[in-house]
Amino acid sequence: MAGRDDKGRFASGNPGRPRGAKDKTSKRAKTVALAFVQEYFHSGQAAKDWDKMEPYQRWTIITRLLGIVLPKETAQKIDLRGLDPQQAARIALETADLLEEE
Repeated sequence: MAGRDDKGRFASGNPGRPRGAKDKTSKRAKTVALAFVQEYFHSGQAAKDWDKMEPYQRWTIITRLLGIVLPKETAQKIDLRGLDPQQAARIALETADLLEEE
């Protein structure tokens, strides 16, 4: 490999990747992951797996995805701590129903 010594380290005088340069490996990994997810949904396997899950497993997935999808400010503004367990369960069921309708 050019610019590297026999142990794979950067040779003297070679500073490595320039500051701000894109990492091609992680870009490729994102492309592969996106292709996998698209195939998973388009093949119908995601729907089959969803139907096999228990409600608590579905809710776990929904809440984890919301943490990724919602902007941080929005997630902080939603405060469910004041709800009693019945209200929280009702909101969870309504949210799951809305997601299943789509």
